[in-house]
Amino acid sequence: MSTRRGFRGPVRGPVQSGLSAAVCLVGWTGLALQSPPARAALWTLDRSIETRLQADDNPDLSPRPGAVAHSVLLSGLLATGLQTPTRSTRLDAAATAWRTGRGSVQNRIDARLGLNHTWRLETAAWQWGLQAQQESTFSDRISTISPTTAPSSSTPTGPAGADLGLGPGQRRSLGLNAGYSHAFNEVLTAQLQAQAGRTQYGSALPGAVDFRNADASAALSWRSTERDTWSAQWGQSHFATQPQASSTSRSNTFTFGAARALSETSSASISLGAYRSVRESSQNISVCPLPADFCRLGLVAPVLVQLRGSRRDNGLQYSAAYSAQWLPTTRLRLQADRQQAPSGSGVVLRSDRLLSTLEHSFSDRTGLDASYQFARSAYTGLAGAPRPQLQVLQAALAHRLGEGLSLRAGLQFTRSGEATSQLNARSHQVHLTLRLDGQRLDSSR
Repeated sequence: MSTRRGFRGPVRGPVQSGLSAAVCLVGWTGLALQSPPARAALWTLDRSIETRLQADDNPDLSPRPGAVAHSVLLSGLLATGLQTPTRSTRLDAAATAWRTGRGSVQNRIDARLGLNHTWRLETAAWQWGLQAQQESTFSDRISTISPTTAPSSSTPTGPAGADLGLGPGQRRSLGLNAGYSHAFNEVLTAQLQAQAGRTQYGSALPGAVDFRNADASAALSWRSTERDTWSAQWGQSHFATQPQASSTSRSNTFTFGAARALSETSSASISLGAYRSVRESSQNISVCPLPADFCRLGLVAPVLVQLRGSRRDNGLQYSAAYSAQWLPTTRLRLQADRQQAPSGSGVVLRSDRLLSTLEHSFSDRTGLDASYQFARSAYTGLAGAPRPQLQVLQAALAHRLGEGLSLRAGLQFTRSGEATSQLNARSHQVHLTLRLDGQRLDSSR
C-alpha cells in the first residue's frame, strides 16, 4: 500500500519541459515592456454577505438515497483593488461555512483566495494571477458565492463533474497563470497563455489521487470585417499524478475558429480542430530474477520491477456557441463543446457538454434565470472504464428588496448515471438565499 504525501519540490519530467518555454516567453515579454509612470491611483473595496437555506433529498448522488439533508450556508466576499491608467491589481477572498443536518450534523468550510495583476499599454497587455481554494468535490454542480459572478447567475461552472465519481469530500488546489496579448494593428491580435497547478484531496477520499497539471497555448485572431473574426489556436496540456508520476498524460490540440455578429443583439461562433494525447502509466509487479522454481523453493527472493506502458488517443476538438437578446429583457445562450479536465481518479476526463441558459427580467427589481447542462464523459486511456453522465437543470427567481439587498429562490434537479452499468442517481434541491451587497468604497490618490 502506498502512502500519499504532500507537495515536495518542482514539477519534473514532461510537466516542466512542456511549460518552461511558454512561461519564460510570457515573463520575458512582460518584463520587457516599458510603462510610463502612473499619474493617479484608485483604491476600491467591495464586500457582500449572503445566507442560504437549502434542502436536498440526495446530496451525495447515491443510487440509494437516504433522508433529506437540510443545510444552512453563510458566505462572505471581500475584494479590494488598485487601479492606475496602465495597471490594475485585485485581491478576492471568499468563504462559505456549511452546516448540514442528516441524522448527524456535519460542518465544513469552503474558501477561495485570488490575486490578479494586469499591465496594459497601447498595443500590449500582460497579466498574471494566483488562486488558492478549498472546496467540495461536488462543487461542480452546486451554486455558491463567487468573486467573479453575480448571485443571480445559475449557470453551472467548472469541469463537467470531473470528481463526482469520487464521492463527497474535500479538495485543495493551488494555481498560477500568466498571459500576454499584443495587437499588431487594428485587425490582428496574438495571445500567449500559460498556467500550472496542483490539487490534493483529503483523507476522507482514500481512492483519490493527488495530481499536478500544466497548460500552455498560443492564439492568433484576425478581424476580416466589422462582423467577422477568424482565429487559430494551439495548446498543450500535461497531467501527472503525485507523489510518484505513476500516471502521466500529454495532449496537443489545434483548432480553427470563426465568429460572426449576426445582428446588434445576436452572435455565433464555432471552432473545429483535433487533439492528440499520449498516456503513460506504470505498475509494480513481483518477478523472480531466476527461473520460477528458485523463488518457489525459497532459494531466491522475488524482486519488484516497474512495468510501464503507453496508450495514444486522438479525436475531434470542437466548440460552438450562439447568443441572442430579445428586447432588453430576455437573453438566450446555447453552447456545445468538448472539454478535457484533470481528475482525482488518476486520469484526464474528456467531456462532451451541452449548455443552455435563459435570462428574463420582469421589471427592474425582479428577474428569472434558468439553465440546463448535459455532459457525457470518458476517462482517457482506460479501456472498459465507466462513462459517466451528468444532467443539471436549474431555475431561480430573484427579487431586489432594496439598495444592495436581494432575495433569491430556486430549484435544482440533478441526475448522474453510467451508461454501461445502467446505474442512476437523482437529486432534487430547493434553496432560498438572502444577499446583502455593501456599497463600494473608493479613494483616489
